[in-house]
Amino acid sequence: MSNRDCQQSFDFTIHSSHLCTAGLGGVGTCDGDSGGPITVDQNNVKIQVGIVSFGLSDGCQRGIPSVYTRLTSFLSWINANL
Repeated sequence: MSNRDCQQSFDFTIHSSHLCTAGLGGVGTCDGDSGGPITVDQNNVKIQVGIVSFGLSDGCQRGIPSVYTRLTSFLSWINANL
C-alpha cells in the first residue's frame, strides 16, 4: 500500500523509509514480531525488503497497516558496515 494511504491510519508521520502493508485478510504483524522480516518472491527466491518496525500494541494488526523499515533506504549504511 502507499505510504500516503498508510499515513491515514496513524497520528504520527510515516516516512519514505517506511514500508506499509495491509496484510492478507486484514491481519498483519502481531505483538513480538518487531525486527522480523518481510520478503518478496523474485524468481522463486525470497528477498528481504523490510524489517517489522511498529504498529499498535493491542495484539495483531487487524484492519490497520503494518509498518516496516524499508531496507533500500539504508543500503549504503548496510554495505558500509558489512
